[in-house]
Amino acid sequence: MVSSDDFFVLIGLQHFVANMFIIPAGIFAGANVTWSQFFFNMIPVFLGNVTGGAAFVGASYLYAYRHLLKEDYCI
Repeated sequence: MVSSDDFFVLIGLQHFVANMFIIPAGIFAGANVTWSQFFFNMIPVFLGNVTGGAAFVGASYLYAYRHLLKEDYCI
């Protein structure tokens, strides 16, 4: 079964939740990656996911509720 997070990994993007599984699994399997590299990888990935998520969700809400921004609209 393939989850939506797997698609991020398959196309080469970094996803915070996917990396919390993929990188430790690789470390335990013997990959040439250290725990410090894992934690230093998670910092920019987290910041990028938060920034991208906020921009995507913000743009989605702006698009969905743009009619409320008109001056003649009253609640």
